[in-house]
Amino acid sequence: MLKTRVNGDITAKSSEFPFHVAIFFESRYRCGGSLLTEKATISASHCIVNSTQDLLPSDNFRLLFGSVDLLSLSGNEALRKVKEIYKHPDYSFERILRNDIAVLRIDGNLQFSQFIQPICLPNSLPSINTRVNEHLVILGFGSSTESLKPSRYLHYGRMTVISRAQCTEKIIFALLPEQSTFCAIAKDNVLACPGMIKFLIKSH
Repeated sequence: MLKTRVNGDITAKSSEFPFHVAIFFESRYRCGGSLLTEKATISASHCIVNSTQDLLPSDNFRLLFGSVDLLSLSGNEALRKVKEIYKHPDYSFERILRNDIAVLRIDGNLQFSQFIQPICLPNSLPSINTRVNEHLVILGFGSSTESLKPSRYLHYGRMTVISRAQCTEKIIFALLPEQSTFCAIAKDNVLACPGMIKFLIKSH
């Protein structure tokens, strides 16, 4: 089962990324997400399906908001049950992930604070051609070791958007991204889903 992991080299400070959500399934950390509204969190479809790509039971999910340390609560966090989960109707994982997006809806409303805030999204999807060489930030509780166990602390790292031509040169087996997909690279072992990235990307 592919799980979302982020290897970042910088430890996040409290309230630095108030939109980040830690997603747990059966009391185990599973993925990261971003808070959209008082009820909705956005994540990846591959995080909420089983090995046959069917939805996992929503009752077994829990969302932790406002946390930067999974082993120590400061009192600024909020833990909520998930009422409903939705995956993109055209989600697929045939050699490569497509439409890998999902929404998790909590039971009740979430109260915003300095430590819990919704993410800001663009009004429209910009063309990748206008974003080449711009810097992005990825973050999560991804493992910093080969064990793939989640990190205790929230980490983040910086990546740079590259062109589709550059992306094509670096991806093997002709697994080209969709037109709506951004391609980004990073240095210093900053990775998103390292198991998948190491499989897809040629060595520099």
